[in-house]
Amino acid sequence: MDKNISKNYVAEILSFLILIVILFLSGFFIYYEKDLYDQKVHTNCKNIIAGIESIARESILQNEISYISDYVKSIKGNKENSITKIFIYSYDEEKKLKLFFASEKNLVFPSQTNNDYVITTTDELIYYEQIKWAVKNKTYSIGIIEVHFDKHILYNTYYHSRNYLIAVIFISIVLVMIFIFLNISLSNQLKKTIEIVKMLSMTDELTKIFNRKKLNQSISEEINRAKRYNEKFSIIMFDIDHFKKINDTFGHDIGDEVLKNIAKIVGSQLRITDVFGRWGGEEFIIISPKTLKEEALSLAERIRTSIKDFAFPVVKNVTCSLGVTEWTTQDDEKSLLKRVDDALYEAKEGGRNKVVVK
Repeated sequence: MDKNISKNYVAEILSFLILIVILFLSGFFIYYEKDLYDQKVHTNCKNIIAGIESIARESILQNEISYISDYVKSIKGNKENSITKIFIYSYDEEKKLKLFFASEKNLVFPSQTNNDYVITTTDELIYYEQIKWAVKNKTYSIGIIEVHFDKHILYNTYYHSRNYLIAVIFISIVLVMIFIFLNISLSNQLKKTIEIVKMLSMTDELTKIFNRKKLNQSISEEINRAKRYNEKFSIIMFDIDHFKKINDTFGHDIGDEVLKNIAKIVGSQLRITDVFGRWGGEEFIIISPKTLKEEALSLAERIRTSIKDFAFPVVKNVTCSLGVTEWTTQDDEKSLLKRVDDALYEAKEGGRNKVVVK
């Protein structure tokens, strides 16, 4: 159980980390894509303006707008260019700007005459570019181009559709990762619940040690292990001397406290591999793997002494009788339990507060 839960915890942490990485990479990718396509948008706009400028230069010099009119119609006809309005202004003899060409009624007049000046509004991207005329290695500004682009169409052409696809993929991945994360989490909770229920089904409610069901299961498992690996194990069975008298004299609540205290006293002296449980009433069993009866006898004597010397609340003095036996290859569960029970019976018949080995 612990290994499975540990594996699920690792998977849970990895899923969370993967989700974080995906979030980061997706965000970075979308940001990078936007920046990349912003550059493409501006480059495209500059190319269109360069084409207009080359035509406009000749048109302005010849005072003829037909050249530029035809060109503007052709580029406005291409929806991908997303051009909405084009205005061209030329300098007069006094170096003042005057409208030379308008694709429609002029509503905007440039307040700036710097090269590559861009105004961004809610719906439009507006470029201003000087129209230059080179003469004998000198460049003269002869006018200004004002081009209006529909921002929504322009940006949609370059990256909106792709980003929608990225968003769908990203959301799908996130949902899958969340599903995996929740599934692992629920699986962990379910396994924990199953283990708790399983443990409760094998635990004595009063003393919190194993119950008879678990003891029977452990004896069966230990016999199979001993047969397979040619090992020995021993069993100690003990009960409390005159326990009925304790209940009759001090009450069942005090009797329950005696049982709890004995479970603590004995449990503190056992190895982690030993199995300790309540067989029923005031009877207890200890299963000691890889233990010969001489070693089990020594353990039983320590337990007997520690119980005898313990000052129990109210009752003060309590003793136990113990039977010890070792598994043999001829034993099954029934014969093993009968022999240890017989040893316990002899201890009680022999005066109690003693250990008998069979």
